[in-house]
Amino acid sequence: MFVTVITMTNKRVVLRIFRTFAWLVAMLPKAILADNDHHMSLQLIEAREILPLQQILQVLDEVRVGAILEVELEQEYEGYQYEIEWLDQDGRVWEYKIDAISGIILEQELED
Repeated sequence: MFVTVITMTNKRVVLRIFRTFAWLVAMLPKAILADNDHHMSLQLIEAREILPLQQILQVLDEVRVGAILEVELEQEYEGYQYEIEWLDQDGRVWEYKIDAISGIILEQELED
């Protein structure tokens, strides 16, 4: 007969392994989607349906000093938009919605 004794230390190790595995499983679909988004955005740029991200960021550089935290390309009913989270020099986070075709800032909002 095989008997397993689980001590408190073993429980912590098992819990840590479980959490790591759960995180990996949760992140896998996001990684696959991000890869697909990257390919889709390259196709849209090559077809001249959207502006490259570099051009969009030049628009923000003209109005803000700071750093990029996150960039997403979203398809809305009126077309594509870049959603950009921007950390300003005072440590505040701004979200910008920029038209991916024209480069016009559609919306800017200070995050809570």
